Amino acid sequence: MKMARRITALLLAMIMLCSCSLALAATAVAKEEMYPSIVIPGLFQGRATLYENGEVAVNAEGEPLEAPFFLSGTEDIIGTALEIAGIPLLTTLMTQRDKDLEFANALGTALGEILLGKIKSDENGKFIYDLRPEQLNTAVSNLTEEQKHYVYDTIPLTTYKEIAGEDKLYFFTYFSFENMDTVTERLYNLIQTVKEETGYDKVNIVPISQGGTICNSLLETYKDEGIFDELNRIVYVIPALDGSYTLGDIYYHGLLDDDEALYNYMFPLLLEGDQEWLGYLVNTLIRIFPKKVLNDVLDIAVDILIEDYLEYSTMMWGLMPSEYYPELRERYLTDEDNAILVEQTDRYYQAQLNREENILTAIDHGVEVFDIVNYNDALYPICDNWNKCQADGIIQLESTSIGAYGIGVDVQLPEGYKQQNTNPTCTDPENHNHIDPYNLIDASTGLLPDTTFYFYNGDHEQTGRNDIVMQLVVNLLTDPNFKDVYTYEAFPQFNTARRTRGAQDKIDSMKKYLTDETVDPAVKERLAGVIDRAQTLLDDTAATPEEVAELDACLDEFDDIVRLITTGSEEENIEFGEKLKIFFLEILTKILRVFNEVQFKVTGGAGFMDLPGYNT
Repeated sequence: MKMARRITALLLAMIMLCSCSLALAATAVAKEEMYPSIVIPGLFQGRATLYENGEVAVNAEGEPLEAPFFLSGTEDIIGTALEIAGIPLLTTLMTQRDKDLEFANALGTALGEILLGKIKSDENGKFIYDLRPEQLNTAVSNLTEEQKHYVYDTIPLTTYKEIAGEDKLYFFTYFSFENMDTVTERLYNLIQTVKEETGYDKVNIVPISQGGTICNSLLETYKDEGIFDELNRIVYVIPALDGSYTLGDIYYHGLLDDDEALYNYMFPLLLEGDQEWLGYLVNTLIRIFPKKVLNDVLDIAVDILIEDYLEYSTMMWGLMPSEYYPELRERYLTDEDNAILVEQTDRYYQAQLNREENILTAIDHGVEVFDIVNYNDALYPICDNWNKCQADGIIQLESTSIGAYGIGVDVQLPEGYKQQNTNPTCTDPENHNHIDPYNLIDASTGLLPDTTFYFYNGDHEQTGRNDIVMQLVVNLLTDPNFKDVYTYEAFPQFNTARRTRGAQDKIDSMKKYLTDETVDPAVKERLAGVIDRAQTLLDDTAATPEEVAELDACLDEFDDIVRLITTGSEEENIEFGEKLKIFFLEILTKILRVFNEVQFKVTGGAGFMDLPGYNT
């Protein structure tokens, strides 16, 4: 699945698989003081169902096709690919030429039909097929058990549920390829529903990742209808408030195809981990195409995906950085048939341009606005900006932080740099230090320097596994006394990201061995020490990189102790066949890495048939 996800992300340039989960903590505040909260999740976190002839669409095995792409079975996928692109591929391999770009066009069409064919929109930005997004238009307390499981599995707000109650928790669902206007209207209507059902005159909203684009649209579209007076708090979580370079660069430049990227590090980085070897192998296999053919194939395939399948998705246009929109509008949306679509995308573009003004207007109306940001994780290496900006792996810092300044991942600010204090929202610019401890970012240039929280080494996709973020969000939603980054030492402005979802359950599960009479007393003593240390580290919500590493080590040590108790040895009991596989993959990865480095050093970005001697 990892390989499939990475390759899909590469080909579609939609790697914004953001999973953001929220939960935990809170202070003692009367329930009546807690406003109801609406979570607006991120990319692909909403469910949708595809219908054909009025019935749920199913695969060959009779199972419902699943979102987001509603892919058929492997045999159907391979069959479609071969039917569309098989002959052009063989012709290109045999002749080492892509005559009239037949293979490039066939590949783009095949990918589009396989991956995006069922979610296409028309020139009005509406789905062509009968695709029905799930809508949970009531409190979680009224949902079925299956729906509750889905909500808490996606956004595990168990502590919020216990503090404020399920009757105050709402989960806004949408499909990531929907129409922006339609989604925005549904969110506005849900806000009215929540007010009616709960009796409150205001609500909290929690826009996560792509949810930030919807919030942009909400504040712009309904600013004259009093939306600012209907919100109590906005708690942004890694929001795409000005799109993502990951997608924007693909629309603008196509896939990153310079020689070093394409033939050296792109694929190994995308397939890192136990599939890194495959990335190095791909670096060799793509050389069966001449360099020009390969570049044409990638560029044209991406163009087809955009022009034939993504061009009419207004939600995708919402993820476009505003600086790119005017030129891309001229490139893709100039046909007369696109008039209605352009009206919609122009409207969202204006919402992007007005995002700061609208947020400040909300604050003037008494709305308290907070932001939670990850940083120091490079964008995926498929776009031009991947190593040229500060980011969280998916979205650039400027977008998520509403303007914080950074040069690049692990690139420090210039020697002698002073914070710029460009935003008047900082309440004490002379005494507040908004430069992070690693001298990587200046938060004083962000729109909300006093209410934006930053997590060092934070990975966009792993935000949901960061229990500190979960606790922070729940406290912001339930504690009216939580006003800014200075309110509680437990939640400082600059923190460290960690992946600890399930850590408390693991610690609790280990305690049973302390009362087990069959366990050696010395092992119990060791276990008790690890439990105490792990609990102390987990309870500390102001983490350092060293503490994060130590907590990870404690959690790993639990596994060693369990093996010692159950098998008498701390060594992991791996079958010989599995050990052999691991050893083989390690050796294979090293061999392919060295071969790749030598190959690139000698031949650079040349296909096999481009080398001297092949064409003589």
